[in-house]
Amino acid sequence: MRTPSSLPLLLLALAALVPAGRGRTLQDPVDVDVDGHSPTQLDATRYEVGDEEAAAAAEAVTAPDVSLPGLGSLSGTVTLSDQKRRPIYSYLGVPFAEPPVGDLRFVAPVPKKPWTGVRDASTPGNICMQVDASSLLGLRARRPRASAAQTQSEDCLVLDVHTPQVNSSAKLPVLVFVHGGSFLTGWAGEKNPQGLLDHDMVLVSPQYRLGPLGFLNLQTEGVPGNAGLLDIVEALRWVRDNIEHFGGDPSRVTLGGHSAGAAVTSLLYLSPLTKDLVQAAMPMSGSALAFWAWDRKPEQAASDITQAALCGGPGQALDARVQCLKKLPAKRLISSYILFILKAMQGGHLIMSGSCPSVQQAGVVVLPDLPENVLSSPDFTARPYLTGITKHEGTFPLEVAEQYYFGPSKLTNNATYLRNDLIHVVLQIIGLDDPASYVADASLQAFMDLSTLGDFAAMRDGVIDLVGAFGFKSPARRIAQLVSDHGQPSSYLYAFNHNGALTQNSPQGVSHGADQPYIFPDGTTWQGADLRVALTLRQLIANFVTYLNPTPADVEGAAVANTPTWAPYARDSERYLELVWPPAGRQWFGGQLTVARRDQFSEGGAAASSTGTSTSTGTSSRNQKADTGGAAASAPSAALAAVVLALTLALRGNGV
Repeated sequence: MRTPSSLPLLLLALAALVPAGRGRTLQDPVDVDVDGHSPTQLDATRYEVGDEEAAAAAEAVTAPDVSLPGLGSLSGTVTLSDQKRRPIYSYLGVPFAEPPVGDLRFVAPVPKKPWTGVRDASTPGNICMQVDASSLLGLRARRPRASAAQTQSEDCLVLDVHTPQVNSSAKLPVLVFVHGGSFLTGWAGEKNPQGLLDHDMVLVSPQYRLGPLGFLNLQTEGVPGNAGLLDIVEALRWVRDNIEHFGGDPSRVTLGGHSAGAAVTSLLYLSPLTKDLVQAAMPMSGSALAFWAWDRKPEQAASDITQAALCGGPGQALDARVQCLKKLPAKRLISSYILFILKAMQGGHLIMSGSCPSVQQAGVVVLPDLPENVLSSPDFTARPYLTGITKHEGTFPLEVAEQYYFGPSKLTNNATYLRNDLIHVVLQIIGLDDPASYVADASLQAFMDLSTLGDFAAMRDGVIDLVGAFGFKSPARRIAQLVSDHGQPSSYLYAFNHNGALTQNSPQGVSHGADQPYIFPDGTTWQGADLRVALTLRQLIANFVTYLNPTPADVEGAAVANTPTWAPYARDSERYLELVWPPAGRQWFGGQLTVARRDQFSEGGAAASSTGTSTSTGTSSRNQKADTGGAAASAPSAALAAVVLALTLALRGNGV
């Protein structure tokens, strides 16, 4: 068999690191009628997030100062919720830990010390140091980043609190939502509160250390790994101690997140450190069992990054290497990490190594065992768990590979490679040792039409399904199953299959992250079925956070219009909720693993509708190419070699 090039390992892994973007193609504004709301209330043009009316109304309300015993006081700001137009009191950039600099770099955070006076929390705080994967191969940014006025800094352990009531007796449920970004990018302000806070709940968005600053692991007390996870644990402790002053109930905290934030959520759900801090978990498109979420051999990556940073190799004293890393300028450490990942691909390594959660042998240990072993242990106590995926999780990774590897290398026309090697490359990416080709053969049978092997266009839908299943869908289903097996009745699984205004003309389809704008408004004007899906999804989330059940029976104010009872997941039925309009209760989730091939997605077949069994919401143009923001890609090997050379020279000088 031809030895697979290591470049696709980088490209497909990189695809998982760059959040997908979607162009907006909106219908003309219309009134819609949803149970419980008048058409006027739902007039999308009047209620567009960030409109002038909202700004004027918000200016008429003042956020009260909040006094936190043992810390200090905060002043905040006010916005209005999306539909009810009621005040949301926001306190931004609130520090929950001391700056993790000097000796505190790489280790567990230290709680924030008190401050004097009233701290201004009306504007966002610093954002954590970013490793922007979109720049590595000339990819355009796939989503808005933080404001240019915000500073990247190691002094970034802050959180945002959004509440409809600043009243310690309100006792509202709390959702702590962790941003995604592949453990490399992201910030608290990405999650707009205006949609969810139409409901009586408190939303907290914490920041955590990213990249090597958050996850480098030399298995020593000085660099023990998982600092980013411990940042979220410290944020949860802050919530326990302070959230009642914002109207929240510290005994009713749900931890949620998307993508990498979902992996953080899922891992911490398994950790004994959160046993008394979190009542439930809600990871979306991410799992502790995903191959990209947990590094089983972090030491080698950490050693290579240390050497790239000119802090010594394996032959030098470990203490001296640790001290060098702690004194190294943050930007130089990040540059060294980028140099490492570009070189590591030549050995077939994933670029997540050195910058994602990992097995620990030192420091404050987050997980005592591998995630799968914790889940299988008879001592594991399962708490309520709601998780899910989007329909076409695999499209964006495949599109990046097509543009930056398959196309330039002319592999889309290489029938021998496609027939014999492609599946082995994918298995190598996920770290699966398959020398006898058992898994490869079974995967080809499950995901491909064997008569079309070697024809890239005909194989494309099968590859979309395979990547989506391996990276997202199967890990989500497996945890939902194990939580149910441990006797937890509140284990829920969903498939977001709604093909709306942001996706119906996108070649990526209902891709990774397609559900997030419906939950956290981003300025898009929702109408028709899109608005109905947004309101439904927010109500389901609010119900789970409040009642640990997304469709509770006979609870005033919790009814979800046109939505069936969401049955808990169990292995003998695999029941889940399909999020389309109207939502539908389904059985046997395994059918979601092969939706692209079944719908003939790439040919614009059933994928043009919300679901194969629901009313169409628009037409599809699947073969159009997404705007890449630049000229056609040149040969990746030459571009990467140039980047490696430039970084090497910079690191050996004083310019970084």
